[in-house]
Order: sequence, then C-alpha cells, then structure tokens
Amino acid sequence: MSISTIFRLLKKNLLWLVLFPGVLAGTVAYLTKSMPREYQSAATVYTGLASGYSITSGDADKVDYFAVNNAFDNLITTIKSRETISEVGKHLLAQHLLMTKPNPLIISAESFKKLNEAIDEPTRKQLVVAGNEPETYRRIDALSNAVDNNIIKKLLYNSTTHYAVESISGRVTASRKSNSDMLELAFKADDPGVCQHTLRYLIDSFRSRYTGVKTSETENVVRYFEDQVRKAQQNLLRAEDSLKDFGVKNKVINYGEQSKFVAESKEDMTTEYHHEQMRFRAAKFALDTLEKRLSERSSVLETNKELLGRRTELYDIQNELANAQVYGYPAEKIAQLNSKVTGLSEELKVSARRYYNNNSTIESLPQANVLNEWLSKLMESRQSAARLGVIEKRLREYDGIYKEFAPLGSTINRMERQVGVVEKEYLSVLHGLNLARLRQKNVEMAGPLTVLDAPIFPLKPQPSKRVVFVVASFMGGLVLVFAYILGRELLIPSIKSPERF
Repeated sequence: MSISTIFRLLKKNLLWLVLFPGVLAGTVAYLTKSMPREYQSAATVYTGLASGYSITSGDADKVDYFAVNNAFDNLITTIKSRETISEVGKHLLAQHLLMTKPNPLIISAESFKKLNEAIDEPTRKQLVVAGNEPETYRRIDALSNAVDNNIIKKLLYNSTTHYAVESISGRVTASRKSNSDMLELAFKADDPGVCQHTLRYLIDSFRSRYTGVKTSETENVVRYFEDQVRKAQQNLLRAEDSLKDFGVKNKVINYGEQSKFVAESKEDMTTEYHHEQMRFRAAKFALDTLEKRLSERSSVLETNKELLGRRTELYDIQNELANAQVYGYPAEKIAQLNSKVTGLSEELKVSARRYYNNNSTIESLPQANVLNEWLSKLMESRQSAARLGVIEKRLREYDGIYKEFAPLGSTINRMERQVGVVEKEYLSVLHGLNLARLRQKNVEMAGPLTVLDAPIFPLKPQPSKRVVFVVASFMGGLVLVFAYILGRELLIPSIKSPERF
C-alpha cells in the first residue's frame, strides 16, 4: 500500500477519525469529572545502618554493604508488613472515633461523614473512651482480633476506607535515598489530614516494631547465655566443693607443698639415720676394745649387782631421753631426763672407782681413765642405739605416709583438671554473655530511628491525571479507528482504483 493510498483513506474517513476519538475523549472527561484529588505527604528517617556509630564500632571497621542492604530490606519489609499497617489503621480509627466533629487538619467533613455512616452508634459507644486514645485503641484491637465477624474487621480487612490494610499498604512508598542512611517515606490519600496523620502513625509503628524486634533478638540471646552461665557456675561450685571436701577429709591443704615437705623430712631423717649408724658402730667398736682391756676384771663387774642395776637404769633413762628429743617433748621434760642421766652417770662412776681401784691396765694406763672411757663409750653406744630405734620407727611411719599420699596425688590432680575444665567452660560462656549484653546495650543506646523530616500537612493536591486520561482516550480512539480503516482496506479484496484494475 502506497502513501498516497493511505492519505486517500484518511481523507475519505476523516469524519470518523475525528468523531469517534472525540466522543471517546468526551465520555472519559464526563466520567472523571468527579475524580478525587490526591494529596501526598513525605518524611525522611535517619537509620544509621551504614555509617552510624555504636559501642561495637571501631576505627578500622569496614562497611558491609550486603549487610546494610539486607538491613534496609528488613526495615522496608517491617514498614509494609500486615501487622504494622493494621496497627496504623487502628490508631487512625481510634483518633477519628474520639472526634465529635470534623477537623480539616485531621479529617475532612466528607471523610468524617463516611466514618459515621460506617460505624453505628452502639459500636461507637462500645469502643470509644472519651479522652483516652490508648484505651480506645486497645478496644479496637480486641474487637479486630475477635472470632466473630464485625464492623471493625470489615473496615480493616474488607473495605476501601482510609483504615483498610490493603488501602494503606497500596498508598505507601518506602525507599532508600541513594546509598545514604536516609529512608524516604511517602503516603497518598484524598484527605490531606488523613494523609499526614497516617504517615505519622506509620513512622511511630514501624519504629516501635523494628526496635522491638532487634531488642527481642538480643534479649533471647542474653537470656540463653544467662541460663548457661548459671549452669556453668553451679557445675564449677560443685567441682570446687568436691575438691575442698576431699582435701578436708584427707587433711590435705596443699598437696604439692605437703608432699615436698614429707620428702624433704624423710631425706633428712635418712641422712641422720646413716650418721647415727656410723656413730653407733664407732662407739660399739671402742666399747669392745675397752671391754677386752677389762676382761680380767669382768667377773667382778658382772657380780656387782649394784653396778649392773645402775647401768640398766641408766640405759632406760637414756632411751627415754632419746625418744623425747626426737619427738620434741617439752624442754622441762628433756631437762629432767638429762638431770637423771647426769646423776646416774656420776653414781655409776663412783661405784666403778670404788670397786675398781687398780691403778693401771695391762698397757700401764691408769685404771680410772679406762673405766671413764669405757663408761663414756657405753653411754654413747646406748644413746646411739636408742636414737637408731626411734629413727627406724619414724622412717617406717614415713613409708606409711608415702603409701597414703601416693593415691591422693592422682585423685587430686584429676579433680583439679575437672575444676579447670569446668572453669574454662564457665569463662567461655561468661564471655559470650558479656558480648550479648554489649550487643543489647548497643541496641538500647541506638534507640529509635530518628525522624529528620516529619510528615507535613499537604496544602496542594497532586496534579490531576484527568487530562492524561482524556488525551490517552482520544489517542486510543484515533488509533482504533485508523486500524479499523486500514484493516478493512487490506482484507476486503475489491477493485478500488484504475491502477489495481
């Protein structure tokens, strides 16, 4: 089809090309003459999600853009959630129900009239508490959650009023401003007062819900760690009490120090035992030599009952004195025993001099000196033998202490390891609790989101779309007529010009 043919068709059907689009545009203009004008209110909220400073912030912290975008998505989802929008509708309804006459700054006369037509007087009396918006809201909320179907449910979930959840949700827009921390909110309505207050209630509701969600997260974590800390602390106390009771039962204050003291004491006692053995053998050898020198008069000494009796008595006293010195008897007792030993020794010397008055030995030594030496070595050997007996007894006691302390060491080490493990678990859980509380305090100090630009009362309505609808209907009618004419020309096979003939 040529251009000339198209122009010929347009010229031939010019009347329809003008009449049909004109009628269509006039019809749209007539139908939209009572189209309500829309008002828009906007607000800006500072979130601090990207660049905000908190307790956990540091100089070297890097911004996690994925986490920030996720946080903004969560925030926008909270704004448009059904519960948030429902809460906004209930607050708005409570505010309007408390009014006795319309106020253009809150609700227009036409919107107030529609509300009075939607809610009858008995329901209003049931819901409204004069001068108390929180209580009115509570009653509206209770009625909206009732099982039976009622007017409030219809207004909130099955209507096109200002309080309907779908109506509010469809008119709310929320978006992040570029890459900043700012969140832009906007709301459109055919009533300027309703527009402003709906957006204001929306900001209050989503701030409260978002902060509540963040706080509840930290509260759950803190509560969990508090329970774990309490359990770990109880386990630690039980382990420590078990270790303490074991030490009290077995009389162990400090196993390491006590075992070290026992080992050192036994080592000292063993050294003293060896030295005493050397002294005893030396005294014994000297005594045997002296007794050989006095062998000729041994019969006289043996028949002397007095001398033997005193010697026996002296031996007993010396044995008692050795026990007292080793076991640390009082000084008065040791002094008393020393006095007895000295007295018996002097008496024994006197008796010996009296019965042994020979002047010299076989080696031409004075007899008195030999007797004194013999008495000295005899006393030394008896004392040494007594001390050896006491030391041997003490060494056997140390062996018993070793047998008792050996198993205690392994048990105490095992119990101390258990206390150490439980203590590390307690410290680990306590560290987690401190981090959770720090996070909780961070959320508390961050507080609610800050409103930079509060919702304003819109004075001018949005530009009307009526002209756009009229022009679009005219252009649509023109395109339809032209398409019809062109289609008929192409589809009907008839001779329409000499050239085609």
